[in-house]
Amino acid sequence: MKGYQRNLKETYHPNLEKKYFSPSGNVKLYGHSTEMFKYTNPDGIDIPIDTGLPEPKITIITEEDIFYPTISIPKAFDEDSNQLLALFEFDISPNFDSPNYWRYPSLLPSKHKKDRGSRYGTDIGLSTSLEVGGFNSSMVFPFRATNMRLPLLEEELTSEELKKQAATLGLGLNNADLIKEVFHYVRYNYQWGDEDFSHSAYDTFKAGSGECGSVNNLAGLFFELNGIRSRGVAGFNPIARIVYPGGGHSSTEIWNEDERKWNYFDSYLNILLDDPVTEIKDHKDRNIKIYALDTNNPELKELGDYLSLEELFRFAVYYDKQGRLPAVAHHNILGISDQYGSYWDTVENVKNKYSINDLLPPNIKIYVRARYIDTNGVGLSNTAPLTGSFSNYSTTSFIVETKSITKVK
Repeated sequence: MKGYQRNLKETYHPNLEKKYFSPSGNVKLYGHSTEMFKYTNPDGIDIPIDTGLPEPKITIITEEDIFYPTISIPKAFDEDSNQLLALFEFDISPNFDSPNYWRYPSLLPSKHKKDRGSRYGTDIGLSTSLEVGGFNSSMVFPFRATNMRLPLLEEELTSEELKKQAATLGLGLNNADLIKEVFHYVRYNYQWGDEDFSHSAYDTFKAGSGECGSVNNLAGLFFELNGIRSRGVAGFNPIARIVYPGGGHSSTEIWNEDERKWNYFDSYLNILLDDPVTEIKDHKDRNIKIYALDTNNPELKELGDYLSLEELFRFAVYYDKQGRLPAVAHHNILGISDQYGSYWDTVENVKNKYSINDLLPPNIKIYVRARYIDTNGVGLSNTAPLTGSFSNYSTTSFIVETKSITKVK
């Protein structure tokens, strides 16, 4: 035990600039030469347009909060009185094909393509990993609209843009609010991927997609650039292999300086806790259901209807993708696991490096489009993609005048 304690303090000092901000060389990025994405039913056929469905009328309310506008459409019903689902999409490009694109609800890829290194050309199905069934005809931006400041083209996403995006996420926020901002921003903007290779945080930033460890590692970098420590944690359960490839998951923990402890942060699975995951047995919500991992398998009665976070992290390992410490199993550092990541060098803090004018243009024009989805009254879930049909889009836009912002909250 003493040996591990000594090693947790004597960390390595890698070139963090190279490890964080350089391409790994393991991915090929697909840009605007391919279509952004397409929506498909479970049979792989494009979701059809039903011209008999109404086109939604979009209402945008920005007066109450310039940062978190409210977007709504009227509730609508099919001929059998089933409520239609609502889908909202946002971008600063009228073609909805820039790195700023995101949608609400967040939908899952219906077919993964190995190691694409990009969200471009993805098949998207009618399923979600969030507890949002699609029936909400009104929504509020889950993160500040000013975060939609990235360039229009993927090839313009440089390492400097990554730093500026981290600084924009943290503008004027205390640590508690920053954690929520990064949580929602990463959740909605970085799509699930399928990878066999290790990707750098910069790879994920540029690709707009990645597996669990890659997406959560990018979130960890956003925190380090704002002066908050982060570390990786991976969990494994052999039984879970029946419902989850590999039977494991990789996430991030961030250091809560006020409470002097690590908090579990998982935008990928939409889970944010005020404890380390290895202390889940003592957490008040110890049987947290992972909505994205519904077991849906009668052979797994001992796991219940859903795979819980506690079960997924049956065997846990702490690690650092930047190589400042070797990975170590949690059971080998019982009682001192909070020291892992507490001593190593952190990356550059950019929280006060840029002015608002360095980060934001005078105004940001945000395009919004919305459509109805007819699923015969069935809400979105993660168990299986639904079969449905779309209405035609309605499209509008609004402008966030950043020059009028005198105080960023």
